[in-house]
Amino acid sequence: MYDLINKIWDGYYEVDTEIIRETYKVDLPPITTQQEMGKFIYRECANIPTYRLKRVRNTVYKRSLPEMEEFSEFAGNKVTNFRIIMNGVEEYEKSQPK
Repeated sequence: MYDLINKIWDGYYEVDTEIIRETYKVDLPPITTQQEMGKFIYRECANIPTYRLKRVRNTVYKRSLPEMEEFSEFAGNKVTNFRIIMNGVEEYEKSQPK
C-alpha cells in the first residue's frame, strides 16, 4: 500500500497523451467506385455517397466560418482531433437525382 501511494504522489500513474489536430475538407464529387478503396470500404460504403478528404494546411478564415464536423480518435497515448469542413456537401447531395 505504501508503494502504491508513493507512485500516485510521484505521478507514476499519470496519463501521458499527445493531442494531434488535423483539418480536412470534403472533396466533391463523391467517389463512384468504392472498389478501388479496398474491400472493407466497399463492403461498408457501397450504398452511400463516399467522399475523399483533402488535408487543409491554412486554417485561417476571414469571412464566415465554414460548416465543420469534429471527430476524435484515441489510439494508445495519442488523441487525434479531426475537423472536417463540409461546405457544399449538403447542397451537392440535394441537387443530385435520387
